[in-house]
Amino acid sequence: MLIFDKPKWHIDAGMNIKDVLEKFRIVFDFLLSNDMLSNDGIEQIEIGIDEECSLNEMAVNKKGKSFLEYCYNDIINYNSEDIATALYEKLLSFNKLQEHC
Repeated sequence: MLIFDKPKWHIDAGMNIKDVLEKFRIVFDFLLSNDMLSNDGIEQIEIGIDEECSLNEMAVNKKGKSFLEYCYNDIINYNSEDIATALYEKLLSFNKLQEHC
């Protein structure tokens, strides 16, 4: 299974748990609002984003997986204040790319 990211990885690296979890909430909410989550991803939101959460290929649908493969490595280290803007900008370029395919 392809795992894009886990809060635990950031927390284990010394990042503030509150900031890490907020960042993941933002990412999951963004994916949800852009119809990129699978039922598994929606369930993670409903249960609550915590340290054991996993942003993986089972949490997203085909569009979500393509989007994350396209951009997630570029934005993985953005903080919770900047990641929403980065996701939106990447979505614009992703959509343009999809139009030309």
